[in-house]
Amino acid sequence: MLRNGSAWQGGLSVGDEILAVDGVRVTDDPNKLLTSRAVGSTVKFLVNRDGQVKEVSFPLLAATARRYRIERQANPSAEQQTVLAKWLPVRR
Repeated sequence: MLRNGSAWQGGLSVGDEILAVDGVRVTDDPNKLLTSRAVGSTVKFLVNRDGQVKEVSFPLLAATARRYRIERQANPSAEQQTVLAKWLPVRR
């Protein structure tokens, strides 16, 4: 769950067990049930929170995913080489 994302703003908690999305039982990743939903559409979650079943509804916000890219530098410093080796170890 992302801070300020749809779920967080809508009232879902980190420990909630998602049981159903719009009446469809969750048996796998609940995100798969949301991919076809339009931004702004209201989604209803049935969750188990601390042993109690609760319904939580909220509108979907636009995704705010971040993407990162690691690039090799032409002349990396020793420190940059150390960091790169930790992130992307060379396999032999």
